[in-house]
Amino acid sequence: MLRGVVKLIFSAELKYVRSPSYLSGTIPIFADGAVAMSYYRLFIICMALALLGLTMFLFYGTSWGRQTRAVTQNRDMAKCLGVNTKLIDMGTFAYGCGLAGAAGSVISALKTVAPPMGQDYLVDAWMVVVTGGVDKLVGILAGSFLIGESKAVIAFLLNDPSARVIVLAAVIVLIRYRPEGLFTIQKRA
Repeated sequence: MLRGVVKLIFSAELKYVRSPSYLSGTIPIFADGAVAMSYYRLFIICMALALLGLTMFLFYGTSWGRQTRAVTQNRDMAKCLGVNTKLIDMGTFAYGCGLAGAAGSVISALKTVAPPMGQDYLVDAWMVVVTGGVDKLVGILAGSFLIGESKAVIAFLLNDPSARVIVLAAVIVLIRYRPEGLFTIQKRA
């Protein structure tokens, strides 16, 4: 229903966004210039690292982050200690929506803007969280690197659909034998 309302208000027509002129052009990666990366892709990497730094600061350097970690680890105990778990849930959801909005606005110059434009990333995001574990941001960063590089190497050797299937199968095997992910906090039983 919400997607239909968005289409009625903004139309279902695809929107194209150009990157700013000061971010056009490329920078050579190797001295011979055989491989180059666009300034806009470097901007996306820098933006992602800045948002990761902000998120790490919020979760590990503020009272809100401490409360959020307490709620995710033991909701009932956090509630007993006076943490407003509903407020933490709302704040965490709002922050996640903000991150998704920032990602959508940054990626808009590379992809066509349409209501379902983020659906391509849902399975990859799920695999990253499952691989890294939901307890630590460093685990999620390592999971994203592991998933992304595995998919890129396999796609280079075989092809993209095969890479997606192989990586998904590996994540399913990981879930079977290590459902908490590769990088998790040790918890008491």
